[in-house]
Amino acid sequence: MKKTLLLITLSSLLISCISQATPLPTPTVVTVSSTFTLTSTPESTTTSTALPTATPVPHPMSIIALRNGDYAGSEIVIEKELERGLNYRRYYVYYLSEGLKNLCTANYSKWRST
Repeated sequence: MKKTLLLITLSSLLISCISQATPLPTPTVVTVSSTFTLTSTPESTTTSTALPTATPVPHPMSIIALRNGDYAGSEIVIEKELERGLNYRRYYVYYLSEGLKNLCTANYSKWRST
């Protein structure tokens, strides 16, 4: 029984290996006919055109733009004194320059020495 099973397995394997391979397509030859026509190369004509130069616009927060700005100034006005610290005072101050307000911290330990 074992010999028969082995014989059948080997014969089926052998038959599957011998089976016909699919035929490859036959190569076709492509002929390309080329005709060349000679033409004259165009001559370049040079014209000098002045190119406009771009003037860069500086960023509004750049130093150059801020230096070129016009700022109206005024006296510093202390609006209110805030809570004092151990060695400093804080003030809410404003001045007329683009509507800015500022928190000013003054170290008064230096004031005592002078």
